[in-house]
Amino acid sequence: MSLDDERVRFYLRNRDRIEEWAALRAEAAAAIDEWLFELRPAVEDLAQGFGSDVRVDVIDEGGFAYPSYRLVRTSWPEDPSIALE
Repeated sequence: MSLDDERVRFYLRNRDRIEEWAALRAEAAAAIDEWLFELRPAVEDLAQGFGSDVRVDVIDEGGFAYPSYRLVRTSWPEDPSIALE
């Protein structure tokens, strides 16, 4: 790399703004997680509409990086599901 590289020059011109935006990563992830948590009642209502043999598995803790909902029909083999993550 050299100072003649346009990418390097771009970074140097915009590094403060780039660092500011990069710092938003954790806040943006937390906002998405909160939104996903708020979807739980809607996902559970949706699952009920598919029939009594559909359950919702909710994964919202225990080391997972994000909350997820898995719709599973009891007649399906063990692994298949429809997931929202």
